[in-house]
Amino acid sequence: MITLIVSDKLSEKFDSDPIEYSGGDIFVRGWEFLLENDPACDVLVLDLDLESRVDSRRFGREFATKVGHGEINNHSVEFIECFDSLCEDIPTLLRSGSVVITLHSNGVIARDRSRHGPDSSSVGSSTNWLNGLDVADSITSSKEGNFELVSEISAVRDYYAWVGRGISVELNTDVVTEPTILAEVSGEIGGVAVREFRDWHGERVDATGSLVILPQPRSLARPFSLAKSLAGIGQAFHLGSDHQNTRVVQSELPIDSLDDELQARCADKFDRGEYADAVRAAGQLLEERLKQYSPDEVGDRDGYDLISHLFSEDGGPLSFGRTGSERKGIYFMYAGAYLALRNPLSHRSPDGEDDEYLGTISPEEAHHAICYVDLLLKFLDKYN
Repeated sequence: MITLIVSDKLSEKFDSDPIEYSGGDIFVRGWEFLLENDPACDVLVLDLDLESRVDSRRFGREFATKVGHGEINNHSVEFIECFDSLCEDIPTLLRSGSVVITLHSNGVIARDRSRHGPDSSSVGSSTNWLNGLDVADSITSSKEGNFELVSEISAVRDYYAWVGRGISVELNTDVVTEPTILAEVSGEIGGVAVREFRDWHGERVDATGSLVILPQPRSLARPFSLAKSLAGIGQAFHLGSDHQNTRVVQSELPIDSLDDELQARCADKFDRGEYADAVRAAGQLLEERLKQYSPDEVGDRDGYDLISHLFSEDGGPLSFGRTGSERKGIYFMYAGAYLALRNPLSHRSPDGEDDEYLGTISPEEAHHAICYVDLLLKFLDKYN
């Protein structure tokens, strides 16, 4: 699956290479990319924070993002034509089964079918193509927070963890009859996926693909995680998936709930696809934390000898549990994390052999391993 994310702001965080993702390659490009390239892809994400305005100093049209990035001063006519061509391209993508995801922070009136040609003096925006689909009567800005997630799709829930400012979507019920509501804001639709629209010629279409309308993320501080979350939403809705029952593999770390130091050491490695390094760092942190909890008991002990001493069921300084069996089980939990994860990954790197233990580490395996270490760290805090 190919995901194309078109965003001036986000593209500044990446080089030209695709991001490797369990669901396929992710390409992040600025809006200039669409001037010379067809947006043919399985998932197209459009950052709709781009507006045109008349610049009195240049007596011409200027396109710029609201935050001042990605100014397009030398291609104004081409950009107007680009937005107009999207009016034809987007319905074609949706008919073919592709998913189109739009990110909004400013309100638009979607049923305003006015088009902006090269000679137009009115203000246009990167939502021009959306106006012709008649999906929504309006998309307006909403206040911070107050989201109630309706969707059970894990990728959607991951994405909304990044959302601060929201949108409110008023659907055109003459066209859209079976929307998939993703989130609500104060009782209004705050995110939606639809398969019904009108093409630019006014003909009603029931598409194979989905148009997904989402709020803008509040921050680009973790661009890799954000890009993967958007790709995950596209994967969930790709090619006729059952919207209500679709699940995608959880491959994003639950950042907000991780131990702070674990997050600092592992999250960037995980985002870059360095899964073995991320798990290795988690194991090293666990060993360091054990030594910090009982420095007087450590002595010259290290590794497995350290674990055996600290969690001995016969009065180990960090041992906990109500019965001898429980204490033995807890000892095995910590010993297993060291012997099966921390130790082997500290002495060798994955060699690509799928049939050998730790020959490869998938995003899902790294995710669960890091969360397992997080559980062990939380147990230390809780019971010692």
